[in-house]
Amino acid sequence: MPWQNGVSNNDAGVFCLRHMETYFAESIDDWEAGFDTGNSGKQIETLRVKYMAEILLSGVNDYNEFVLDAARRFNKELRKKVKP
Repeated sequence: MPWQNGVSNNDAGVFCLRHMETYFAESIDDWEAGFDTGNSGKQIETLRVKYMAEILLSGVNDYNEFVLDAARRFNKELRKKVKP
């Protein structure tokens, strides 16, 4: 897999989710996971946020409403600080 960098870190879950999202039983030579080896840090960060939001805001998450309420409260407080 050309996008492998050989560095062991905490992103294994992100790679696993991306691989499950993009693999459609093709050969490794034909498989395109969408990683650019030159910019993988930004791509991993974007995917981490995407997957986190999908998990936290999922309807099957028992804490969905709690997460949404906390985000709304945070946004409201942030707007108070930013307003002139």
